[in-house]
Parts: sequence; C-alpha cells; structure tokens
Amino acid sequence: MMRVVETFASHLHQPDASVELLAFDIAAVAAPHLDVAAQLARIDLLAQLAGARLGSSTIDQPSAAEFLQVFTGDLAFHGNQDDYYDPRNSLLDAVIERR
Repeated sequence: MMRVVETFASHLHQPDASVELLAFDIAAVAAPHLDVAAQLARIDLLAQLAGARLGSSTIDQPSAAEFLQVFTGDLAFHGNQDDYYDPRNSLLDAVIERR
C-alpha cells in the first residue's frame, strides 16, 4: 500500500502528470496490482473511438448532444443506477470495466 501512495505522490509532483494517470494511481489503492499502463491504453482507445465519432466539432448544443450520444450510447457509459454510493464508482478502472 505504501508503494502505491509513493507512486501517486511522485506522479502528483510531475508537472506533466495526466489526470488519468493520477486517477489510476488512486484506483491502485483499492487494487495494488492494477496494470496502470494497460488502463492508460484503454483510455487512449476510448479517446480514439470518441474522437473518430465526434471529429473536430465546435462547442455548441449539437456537439454536446453528440458527445452524450457517443459516451452514453456508443461507448455505453452510464451512472450506477443500483448503488450510487458504491465506492467503485470513484475508481476509473472499475468505471471503465463496468460501463
């Protein structure tokens, strides 16, 4: 557990640390053997899929609707309707897995 916290602290102090990396570091507290590199690759794939679908749209109501369609429809992300307070709802790897 201490190693996971040290890794998070190290990443936190890097000026170019991504939010995704930090989120997976936090998830590693619950799953110390989490393969962060594999999870980052999953995020990259999801971003590519979303980017291909959304293209370079401007920020307006139609693009917001497209964004929602891509993430809630095509990629099947949705909130946990059964257990809003489930701690896994805060762990990025679990959210991606359960989508």
